[in-house]
Amino acid sequence: MKYVILKCGVATQYTGRIYPRNVMQDALDEYMQTGNKFGTLFDYTVPMDMNKISHKVNDMYIDANNNLCADIEVMNAPMGTLLQTIPLRLSFVGGGDMNAYNVVSTFKIYHTVFDDIINADPNVLTVLL
Repeated sequence: MKYVILKCGVATQYTGRIYPRNVMQDALDEYMQTGNKFGTLFDYTVPMDMNKISHKVNDMYIDANNNLCADIEVMNAPMGTLLQTIPLRLSFVGGGDMNAYNVVSTFKIYHTVFDDIINADPNVLTVLL
């Protein structure tokens, strides 16, 4: 399944943060080379709770429209089964620095997480493509 996590270079809908393409590309390159490719359901903790594994990230990239995208595979595990039954959005757990204008200057992705839209940390809106 392919998900759009956020649009680079524009303010996010809820926080107003701007994630420049070059900053996110560096974060993606590092994540794809060294990061944890497994993700969780409803768990933003670092390190992640391995009992909440729901999916695996096969690829993460920025497309021609500046969308940060992820291709994921649902795991054959209890949380993977649950993931297939309810509409959720894909986000990520990460950290970095931001200037006074809400422009992110450094960023590191720790892992991805599916959460519900109502109770989610409202940094991004994810679209299933």
